[in-house]
Amino acid sequence: MYKHILIATDGSEIGSKAISHAIELAKVIGAKLSAVTVTEPYEAVVVPEARGLGAVDS
Repeated sequence: MYKHILIATDGSEIGSKAISHAIELAKVIGAKLSAVTVTEPYEAVVVPEARGLGAVDS
């Protein structure tokens, strides 16, 4: 059947349920399991007033 299962998750409740299901399926059929996480990109906030307060100046 399946030799390798790839599961993607975003950390949501339904994503956690999908991971649990994938783990059980992989155990039953003897497949490998790989996971990838998906998250929102992190946006850095640059505050000009922070210069000289230990912030890294560029």
